[in-house]
Amino acid sequence: GEQIIMKKQIISVLSMLAGAAAGAGTVGKMSGEKLDKARKMSDKHLALFLMMNQWVKVQQKNFLENVISNADYNYLKKQLKKDGNMEWYFVVWYLAATGARVSELIQIKIEHIEIGYFDLYTKGGKLRRLYIPKKLRTETLEWLGENNRTSGYLFLNRYGDRITTRGISQQLKNYADKYG
Repeated sequence: GEQIIMKKQIISVLSMLAGAAAGAGTVGKMSGEKLDKARKMSDKHLALFLMMNQWVKVQQKNFLENVISNADYNYLKKQLKKDGNMEWYFVVWYLAATGARVSELIQIKIEHIEIGYFDLYTKGGKLRRLYIPKKLRTETLEWLGENNRTSGYLFLNRYGDRITTRGISQQLKNYADKYG
């Protein structure tokens, strides 16, 4: 009973996060081509597609506030860690703890973890500083040490290059299927 409800909520969360990655640049009306594509999707995929587009509207707000309860968030992190998916464990933790957008998350470097914050500049030229909590920093640095990583981007793809927002989107969709 309770575990099934939690799994359904996790699917929603991962789907919404995937939408933040996939739809970050998509705002406004759907084009005719997109509508045709949406019509061809199964109900399940259409629902996911619509949730992703909805997520774009709220992606600037804090992840925990809008998307997932603390218990569900902790359950998701625990499952990812238990299954040895450490990089994705950290992706979810960073999104929640820093309030970073997926497009910002992929810019974080190991050097930022060492100093404890990451500076971003908005379109209007204002400084936006994302702080990394001490416990998250400590655990991240331990994980990086185990993997002999001391510099460069925090989140990498399988080729060792910086992961893309699309890469995060696809992998979060995969976890939505797995934990669903």
